[in-house]
Amino acid sequence: MKKIYAFLTLAIVLLIFSATTYANFYVIAAGKSAKRTILVSPKATETASGQALLDALAKITDASETNPYLIILEPGIYDVGANQVVTKSWVTIQGAGEKSTLIKGNVAGSEYSVIKMVSYAELRFLTIRNYGGGTIVGVRNDGNQTRLIYVTVECTGAAIFSYGIKNAAGSLIMDNVIVRAKNAMDNTGILNGNPDYGVIQSASLTAQKLTVEAVAGTAVTDGKTRGIHNKNGVVLLYGGTVKALGQKESSTDSESTGIRNDSSGKLQVNNFKITASASELNTGVANYSSNCRIYGNEIGGANFSVRTGSNDTTYIANTQLNSGIYNVSGGQTICACVWDRSLTFYANTCP
Repeated sequence: MKKIYAFLTLAIVLLIFSATTYANFYVIAAGKSAKRTILVSPKATETASGQALLDALAKITDASETNPYLIILEPGIYDVGANQVVTKSWVTIQGAGEKSTLIKGNVAGSEYSVIKMVSYAELRFLTIRNYGGGTIVGVRNDGNQTRLIYVTVECTGAAIFSYGIKNAAGSLIMDNVIVRAKNAMDNTGILNGNPDYGVIQSASLTAQKLTVEAVAGTAVTDGKTRGIHNKNGVVLLYGGTVKALGQKESSTDSESTGIRNDSSGKLQVNNFKITASASELNTGVANYSSNCRIYGNEIGGANFSVRTGSNDTTYIANTQLNSGIYNVSGGQTICACVWDRSLTFYANTCP
């Protein structure tokens, strides 16, 4: 009996110590305080909750490969305002689910975002939202081996330029991620390889079970809506959907593109449904590179399923093409085992 009382007394002391030392964090694990897990609970206001998250990150100073940390966010809304949440290497931030835990902010600027990922950081089971104006970014990655798992990223502010995710440099791995960029003049779900100060950096993006939506706000001249834009680097996609929904205006320069692959980019798309509509020019996949391979997809653009640039090549196999193919002078699209909207089969030619 004395041992039981001693254990209970020790547990109470540990809880009191934990509550006194970390007033914002309460962690209980198997009757003792956890060493590398910080539980952040929502506060009286969304702003105070956001500050609690920032404080939790600031307290971690010794994270490493052999000493990783986990921050658990309870269900709630964590508003960081104009403060960018800069993650830390070997620290995972985990929510209670994409519909239960929301980190939001009004962070503006092409080089800033609500969340900035660094090498070996990870986000899981939560939603990120940027509701600001001007140029807004939901998540920016500058690190290697960063991961997003069961994460929703939204940019919903009335901005000029909206980017759900900017994979500026390094490598980003995503699993079961939803990305939405909407309401701006120019909307891009994911930008891979970011031109900072005029210098285009190479980046690597690998994603499975990915959903991307880029939806235009008010119609503007030269408005561009792009689901995924591979500016420079490697993009490997395995299963998902991409939708680009633009807006028509008096000019003929507005465009919607499901996926765009630029001259130095390498793109491989597997088992995706890609659509682009509602602008003056609508293209499912626009390829301006010699390294673009499309396997096992369904592609539909209101104007073209695939557009290939001058002196560039697009390879397509086992894919349904719901609209036409357009090759700019000198470009070529090579098809094998494809079919059109009416299910007419083409063994070794394009529809």
